Amino acid sequence: RLPPGYDPDRPAAKAWPAIVYIHGAGYATSVLKQWGSYQELRFVFNNFLAQHGYVVLEMDYRGSTNYGRDWRSGVYLNMGGPDLEDVLGGVEYLRGLKNIDMARVGIWGWSYGGFMTAMAMFRAPAAFQAGAAFSGVYDWANYNADYTGERLTTPAENPEAYRRSSPIDFSGQLQNHLLLLHGIVDDNVLFQDAVQLTEKLIHEGKPFEEAFYPEENHAYARDESFKDAFKRAADFFDRHLGVSR
Repeated sequence: RLPPGYDPDRPAAKAWPAIVYIHGAGYATSVLKQWGSYQELRFVFNNFLAQHGYVVLEMDYRGSTNYGRDWRSGVYLNMGGPDLEDVLGGVEYLRGLKNIDMARVGIWGWSYGGFMTAMAMFRAPAAFQAGAAFSGVYDWANYNADYTGERLTTPAENPEAYRRSSPIDFSGQLQNHLLLLHGIVDDNVLFQDAVQLTEKLIHEGKPFEEAFYPEENHAYARDESFKDAFKRAADFFDRHLGVSR
């Protein structure tokens, strides 16, 4: 999505800030030949960001469906590994445009996208100036055994796969700005993930921001919660990526 005034044929005209959006589920497809994406309100928020001066890159990373077996199974035993490499490839694509300010690149996502946002902020700390992680998994040992078993086996069988796939094990590498948002009654990605990561970041002396929603499950239902969360995230990006509204 391109902001008003963006001209791809004039790469030196202006250096634009950019935000990379990471879709959820780990297997969904977000790049579609249609108006909208797999989550309408997230599509709306990305358009809001574009209207307010950000180039928004939305991409399908390793593990996404409809790209063949090898692509779909590429994250086996290493979530947040090859798929994060794909996201960083997207960052290099932005660099190649020659009109993106690479010191003002952000990232955001929900659910698996929240997990990937945290993993990006921790494992590639210089790539993103700011990341907003909504409802993310931060320790896969906490998550649904059926989902994780297909991808990582079990913690008893393969503890190393869980360690290298869990952002909480890399939080000490955080350098830039992180915003955590989570519903307290989330019964998909339990609130304990956000609490455990919060506690670890406090012990590590890392500055971060967070907002918790007492009446919200994994996918928010209340208009006031969406308004607060998206405004909070937009203001967060504006502060740290230097866009004024």
